[in-house]
Amino acid sequence: MARIFQNLGGAFGSALVATIISSYLSTHHTSLANIIAYQHAFWWSVLLTGLMIIPSIFLPKYVEK
Repeated sequence: MARIFQNLGGAFGSALVATIISSYLSTHHTSLANIIAYQHAFWWSVLLTGLMIIPSIFLPKYVEK
C-alpha cells in the first residue's frame, strides 16, 4: 500500500509542479519568467512538504502485530 501511495504522490507532485510552471508562464511574459516560474514551483513544493511533515509526526512509532 505504501508503494502505491509513493507512485501516486510522485505523479501528483510532478503534475502539480508542471501546472504551476505552465500557469505562471502563460500569464507572465517577461524575460525572467522562466526563472521565476521555477522559483514559484520550488516554493510550493517546500510549502506542501512542510505541511505533510505535520501529520507524519502523529503516525504511530510501532506497528501492532
